Amino acid sequence: MRVLVSGGLGYLGAHVARRFEERGDAVRVFDRSAHEDQAGWVADHDVIFGDLTAPAWLAGICEGVDLVVHAAALNQQACAADPQLAVRVNALGTRNLIAKAAEAGVRRFVYLSTIHVYGRLAGATVDETYPPRPATDYGVTKLAGEGYCQVFAAASALQAVCLRPANGFGPPVFASADCWMLAVNDFCRTAYRTGEIVLNSPGNQRRDFLALADTVRAIETVADAPELGAVGVAAVFNAGAGLSLTIREVARMAAEVCGEVYGRPVRVVAPPGSENVPDDPAVDYRFDRLAALGYEPATDLRAGIRSVAEYVASLGG
Repeated sequence: MRVLVSGGLGYLGAHVARRFEERGDAVRVFDRSAHEDQAGWVADHDVIFGDLTAPAWLAGICEGVDLVVHAAALNQQACAADPQLAVRVNALGTRNLIAKAAEAGVRRFVYLSTIHVYGRLAGATVDETYPPRPATDYGVTKLAGEGYCQVFAAASALQAVCLRPANGFGPPVFASADCWMLAVNDFCRTAYRTGEIVLNSPGNQRRDFLALADTVRAIETVADAPELGAVGVAAVFNAGAGLSLTIREVARMAAEVCGEVYGRPVRVVAPPGSENVPDDPAVDYRFDRLAALGYEPATDLRAGIRSVAEYVASLGG
């Protein structure tokens, strides 16, 4: 199978590209640019540089491709900093790429959406029929990208898939990856540098945390599935780990693991009175549709945190 990975030098995309290459698939990467630590990998691979927001840059990149995994996007912080650019990249950039994929006769287009299209979820049971109510620019623009998947699924022979992973974490392929805004990754790096994990809130919010390896496993599952649902409709899948932990619980777990890995105590610091703030009700992030295709998360949270802590230690922070 010939696979195009957009954002294939980024945090998630690099893991996706590496996994499909390990499987023996022919991988092409599309990205904006490369960092110095990626130069050797780029020299040995099929990498095309360009801009999702400029359709002319996308000419020919989907020719001969069977599967597109669209991982290129602005993250939550970048979207908040420049909402107009967020629309151009996450929404219109998705439209530009899926249009080229449909035009080239690509069989399947896997769009990396996010749990954040649903908005605030305290106490909710969330399957794919739960109404999206995004509460951030990131969530809004990722949901708009899903809309374009629906448009092109209806208008062409392309099989479009929208995958909504839970909150991610894990070590990157490349040290230059922009991944330290993610809660678990940030906890591990801050613990190494300061001996503390500082919470800016009581940490009572509940989240499902999905290791990057399991996100890649979810992508493989929808990429390989023979059937994905009704013709002319983009299939939507949640991808989670089945967890409902508070930020405070995860911070404490990270402190324990980092203390073991770094060989020194790590403490969690929260605002005064945090212990008196009740935890949010549990969130049940359902991924039954994906499980029916054979997906099962395999990464233990503590082991996943350890892998991040060990990576941070290998970099010297």
